[in-house]
Amino acid sequence: MRKVSLTIIVGLLLCCVSAFAESCYKSRVETGDYAMNRAQYDRAIAYYEAAKKCVDAPQDLRSLNRKIANAKSKKEELENRITVSLTDISFEASGNYSKSIQVTSRRKWSYNASQVPYWLTVDKVNNSLTVSCADNKVTQSRSFELVISNGKGVSKKILIEQKAKKQSYISLSEYNLRFPGEGGSAQPIAVYTDAENFTAKADKNGWWLDVKRYGSDVHITAYKNTMKFERDAKVRVVTDDGSAVTIGVTQERKPHSTVLRSIGLRGGGSIEAFFQFNVKDRSLFDIGIGRWNQSEAWGMTGIYDYLFLDGVNWNSYMGAGLALGVESHKYGLIGALAGNLELEYIGLDPFGIAISYTPKIGYGTKGAFFGDYINFNVVLRYYLDWLDHR
Repeated sequence: MRKVSLTIIVGLLLCCVSAFAESCYKSRVETGDYAMNRAQYDRAIAYYEAAKKCVDAPQDLRSLNRKIANAKSKKEELENRITVSLTDISFEASGNYSKSIQVTSRRKWSYNASQVPYWLTVDKVNNSLTVSCADNKVTQSRSFELVISNGKGVSKKILIEQKAKKQSYISLSEYNLRFPGEGGSAQPIAVYTDAENFTAKADKNGWWLDVKRYGSDVHITAYKNTMKFERDAKVRVVTDDGSAVTIGVTQERKPHSTVLRSIGLRGGGSIEAFFQFNVKDRSLFDIGIGRWNQSEAWGMTGIYDYLFLDGVNWNSYMGAGLALGVESHKYGLIGALAGNLELEYIGLDPFGIAISYTPKIGYGTKGAFFGDYINFNVVLRYYLDWLDHR
């Protein structure tokens, strides 16, 4: 009876041991899988390794080894992982505020501090970064890529951008100026702009201009024109962010003098030596002395001319005046009205070559009428170098 009972007890113990043995491998693997799902990689690795020691562990452990390798890979990934609270930051053009980035990493980390641009400030405090930027005063946006790394080849990139400054508005009270040949100062030109600052400067053709800024106004002064032709230039007004407007400036040629301007000869219908004087600007006066071929008289002609075509190489005159002559054997004294129409080419400065039509119609002292109206001439004129002839 005792032998039977002992046998039963031993059998039950063997069954329990066998049941425990059969559940060891499976239980430890399942526990390891549970730990993996909860990202408890150290615990999962421990249970997988313990499963190898179970008496019921299979001979082929390749499946279990893959679980162990995967757990170790996940653990290493977790150890090297970097997370950031922001992956991109956008600032307005006015950068008078900051933004904070929280960094999570199990390893020591750093950022590319040596590459941070001048307009950006990055401060590290424990596991956070505070980013701020200066005002953007130009009309182009700007950006920087902040890189956080842990020395294990793992990094996170954060794109930081700042918007461009809005283009400034600018306008003027005057856009065109014209100076006399004597020069002088212009009335203040008001500059209307929302920019903080602006500058005004003449271009390379404006060497004869003095440009200054007084507060919100621009003052332009022109020096006396000593040249024989009109000149022009541009003054550019530019804000600190690149908005610009232009003032066109023109100056008349140097003033005419009421002095001798040129001397010359007419030949054809008349043969005369003449002297030309400036009265003012385009107003001229010619005095000619010589022979009037058609009337066979000698005399003097005084004609007021207006310079109505005034080019670099071409001049054109039109005018009228009086003539007084002598023809002793026929008419005696002769008084006449005279005209002038002339086109001149100045290609060999100071010489001018022209064709003129200078008719004369009048009466002699003996009551005789004469007409010297077929009076076409070739004119050779010499301009005096020290006088303006354009």
